Amino acid sequence: MNLGRAYIRRGTWQAALGGLEAAARLAPADRGARKMLHEIRAWFN
Repeated sequence: MNLGRAYIRRGTWQAALGGLEAAARLAPADRGARKMLHEIRAWFN
């Protein structure tokens, strides 16, 4: 999730999306990762 946050700060949205998807797969119980992933996906819509 921290890598996803770093990518968001840099403005590399595609990389942030990939990082957060990986974090959500690796730790499905992590609410923060799922929330950030949902927010990133909303930005793309």
